[in-house]
Amino acid sequence: MMMLSLSRRTVRRSWPPYVGAFVALGCGVALLEVTVMLIAAVDVSMRGQDVTAAERTQLDDLGAMLGIMSGVSLFMAMFVVASTFGFVVAARQRELGLLRLVGATPRQVRRMVLGESSVVAVLAAGAGCLLGTAVTPAFVAFLDARGVLAVHLTMPAPWLAWGVAAGCGAVAALLGAWRASKRASKVSPVAALREAGLERRRPSVVAVVVGVLCLAGPVAVLVAAAGAITPLLA
Repeated sequence: MMMLSLSRRTVRRSWPPYVGAFVALGCGVALLEVTVMLIAAVDVSMRGQDVTAAERTQLDDLGAMLGIMSGVSLFMAMFVVASTFGFVVAARQRELGLLRLVGATPRQVRRMVLGESSVVAVLAAGAGCLLGTAVTPAFVAFLDARGVLAVHLTMPAPWLAWGVAAGCGAVAALLGAWRASKRASKVSPVAALREAGLERRRPSVVAVVVGVLCLAGPVAVLVAAAGAITPLLA
């Protein structure tokens, strides 16, 4: 509990480095909630109305496209969280060294970093759920206006979507901060005697390959999504 309280105070006192992780997680949670809501609405509507095979295929394609988009969004959010907490740990070497110097164990330091990611995840999940709840009716109205939906969707209660979206957002935040917490636990007490600094190093071949793949993956998904949505908007 002490490390969790320290994590909460750290995020509240020095919040600017965590803004990127908060925005990425919040948008990912909101998109996932919209996806779950629409999939549940499609299921309810197809069971309660006479839906033709063509309309069923159209609704299935729409749900698949939204599922891919939400998965990519959460995947990218996890990488944003990982980079954010990696930078935070690198910039707080002296502070972490002081904690080790006054008696904090590596496990406690690791728990503190994971606690910070949990605080960010809770705030982002709350904001994302509210945003998703507000955006879903507008998105359905947009689809109706473009003629994408051939049937009227009956929107279910948002509780299931909130639980799924918030849970996935929390898992993405913890997975993203896991490696940074391991790095923080390896900081020695000697780090308290020197100023924190970030070394500029040339990226390795593996880092360049991973970066190119991470850049090419979303581009390929966007191209595939554009090809999938064109027949829906036709």
